[in-house]
Amino acid sequence: MNILLYLKYNFITDWCNHLKKSCLTLLISFLVLSSLFALPSSEDVTGIQEGTIITYTYVRTLGANDTFQIGDALYSIEQFNPNYLEFTIKGRQIVKCNITYANGYPINVSRIESLIYLPPQAIQQSQQGNIAWVDGVNAPLMAGLLNKTVETIDLPTDTGTYKSVRLTLKMLAGTLIMIYDVSSGGLIYQEFRYPSGDIITQSLKSVGYDSPLLASNSYLSLIMPILTIVSMVIIVLMCVRHKKEPKSFNAKDASSKNVLVFTLVAAVLAVVAVFVPWSQTQGVFDYLPYSLPTYFTYNIFTPAPTLNFLLASVTAHLAAIIIWLSVGLILLSSKKKLPRLTSVVSIILAITSAALFLLTGQSIHVGMPLVLASVALLALSLVVSAKIITITVEPEKPVHNKPEADQNKP
Repeated sequence: MNILLYLKYNFITDWCNHLKKSCLTLLISFLVLSSLFALPSSEDVTGIQEGTIITYTYVRTLGANDTFQIGDALYSIEQFNPNYLEFTIKGRQIVKCNITYANGYPINVSRIESLIYLPPQAIQQSQQGNIAWVDGVNAPLMAGLLNKTVETIDLPTDTGTYKSVRLTLKMLAGTLIMIYDVSSGGLIYQEFRYPSGDIITQSLKSVGYDSPLLASNSYLSLIMPILTIVSMVIIVLMCVRHKKEPKSFNAKDASSKNVLVFTLVAAVLAVVAVFVPWSQTQGVFDYLPYSLPTYFTYNIFTPAPTLNFLLASVTAHLAAIIIWLSVGLILLSSKKKLPRLTSVVSIILAITSAALFLLTGQSIHVGMPLVLASVALLALSLVVSAKIITITVEPEKPVHNKPEADQNKP
């Protein structure tokens, strides 16, 4: 009797310990998922960053004899934050310029022709036809401002078609036309017509970065999504080829089948998460760096990813790959601990991915909630597959009545 009570006590204690661990995992996942919508978001993202090298092709037409001068001007961004932009122009001459911003508008510019970036606030007001902020710009030629106009256009260029705002400033020194990309605020085209008849134009040619690893259109960005898709396809093909019931669990047990279903749905969600937007800036979706959507939706002003966003992408892809490995182990392996181990690793990677993304300060779209939904499902699969000690007690053999003849013996 004492042995039976001892075994029952151990059974209950072990079950409670597993239940506590599983509930803790679910609680952490729920808290992370709930906290997403309480955090402030940021939309101050632009393709112009420190280390960016913007190349413009300039054409100078001399009105006196209709001769041309053609060349490239390289704008090297040296310092950039919401209040200050400093860069060096390397063309026929080397010129250092800076722009000061306040409340989302430019207020001081070394040269009005060098106003290569407008913050979101200035862009939004310009789209609405409100360019009163232009009067507050302090620049050498702005003292002679006579008139200003703005219009929204779609500008086709060699690097793509851009939804843009076109500013036209008529000054004593001439007429300056500047066209900015709405999504990034970057200058795409500029034309300065002087009273002498000279015309200088600048057209955006390219945007480069210090490291090719940061370029969103690099072939390196295809490695992670290809590995993710290949891992999923391989697991599916292997399972179809073997056509066997799950080995790591009892196929007749409904709980075992639930483990497979939860893990499979989590795997699908994790893969979908790396293909959908993770953020949205001024109506433009931001996908994970080093992903197929980023590669195919690349824009010349697509910003170089921050280190946190880059690592978030890598960990999200790895989490998706390892979840599919868990699915394969459930179906093809007879070992029970391996699927659980890979599920735990996937949960850690997925939560790390979400945390790294939150550190970027970008607004939240559907990508990260899908990752955390897969975390919740994996945690649920761990709850269902938690090892429960089952104790089988041999029933006592019934005592048969003795024959009446024996009972009547003296």
